[in-house]
Amino acid sequence: MANKSAKKRLFDGMGYRELQSSNTQRRKLLSKIDQDWLRQKHYKNVGWENVIQLHRKINAFLATYQEDDVSLEDLFLEADRIGSRYQTSEEINGFHQTLSETMESIAQKIDQFFPDEEPEMIDFRPRQSRSSNVIKSKKRKR
Repeated sequence: MANKSAKKRLFDGMGYRELQSSNTQRRKLLSKIDQDWLRQKHYKNVGWENVIQLHRKINAFLATYQEDDVSLEDLFLEADRIGSRYQTSEEINGFHQTLSETMESIAQKIDQFFPDEEPEMIDFRPRQSRSSNVIKSKKRKR
């Protein structure tokens, strides 16, 4: 009988069982709606081709989740980058000048209505070290 040296089939560096296990774990990361969609579209975790298709679809869903997790700061930076393409440098400089003048006038109004007469002292030491430095007054008995 001939000796069969079957080479293990891999996808993304994983064998069949590893890929199945990965799909099971990563499917749990998806939203309930997406999990139901995969069931309705008959994505199965059995059979080599089905497991690969499911793996790819889960990757696609997880990629959209990462795109949705963009912070507000990133959105503003992206909007600024896009807006800068359609403005000349003079328009950008004019806007920055107007913005700085507006910010300065707002700061002056705040200082006018809320003058800072006393500096505020904040003690960030732990409570134990604060109490050891405070001199406790003792009442004298008469």
